[in-house]
Amino acid sequence: MQIQYNTAPDTSYNGWTNYETWLVNLWITNDYNDYQYFKELVDGCNDLVEASQTLQDYIEEGNPLNEDSTIYTDLLRASLGAVNWFEIAQGFTED
Repeated sequence: MQIQYNTAPDTSYNGWTNYETWLVNLWITNDYNDYQYFKELVDGCNDLVEASQTLQDYIEEGNPLNEDSTIYTDLLRASLGAVNWFEIAQGFTED
């Protein structure tokens, strides 16, 4: 009998894929007007893949540090790269 151990760390956070996904979702759904805006954005898409890309594009294009080349920009981009956009888009369809 061989025992296998899962050595990968659990990066989930409050029921979401990771902290980054939870945090973006919190920011775009915590205010009623923001929630309504993003809900309409997702509802206007043909499927969840398109909705995921639309959400990602919107948030990343709004990055105020886009034109900068600093450690902060790199860290922000890395964090946004860890977001599970599909999971966030899916959350809007479950409401």
